[in-house]
Amino acid sequence: MADFEKVVRKHMNDEGMIPADSVPALVQSISKYVGENFVGVDRYNTKKALADELQAKLDQSTELQGRYDKLKTEYDAYKNEQEAKEVRGQKQDAYKGILKSLSIPEKRWTAILKTVNLDELDLDADGKLKDVEELTKQAKEDWGDFIATVKETGVSSANPPADNGGKSVMTKAEIMAIKDTTERQKAIAANHDLFGF
Repeated sequence: MADFEKVVRKHMNDEGMIPADSVPALVQSISKYVGENFVGVDRYNTKKALADELQAKLDQSTELQGRYDKLKTEYDAYKNEQEAKEVRGQKQDAYKGILKSLSIPEKRWTAILKTVNLDELDLDADGKLKDVEELTKQAKEDWGDFIATVKETGVSSANPPADNGGKSVMTKAEIMAIKDTTERQKAIAANHDLFGF
């Protein structure tokens, strides 16, 4: 309203009156001012409806953007978690390779892996452990008690096999007691010394 008063005051004289010759100029100024600053009811309603529609779309867009941001954050967290699991699995498999190379029984691996901080292990670009020699040395020191050792022993001398000097192991009576003819003939051939040929 203050701007409208400025338009009217421009056409007033010092006494606060509008002279008759200033009235046409005042009317023209008022028409121009109203045309520039005020609109008709129909045009106003059309513009208001458009503004309301745009505001609703903006609100919906803001809601969708919020949902998108939430889903993207959840997806990124899930993706990072899966990548971390994959890397952890690679590290675990590589460390199992070290345990296998040291001949540590597989049944001990689960217990050993629970104590190893896999996050401290580094993988190279090929997915293999870095500093394998150092890790192998450390694992040998830490888990040496689990390393399987194999002793090869000969036949026990407490019960040596009988040395019959090439003679039959079965007796003639045992051979003749065999009911199957084919088996009995095989036993006779194997123990021919008992039958004199």
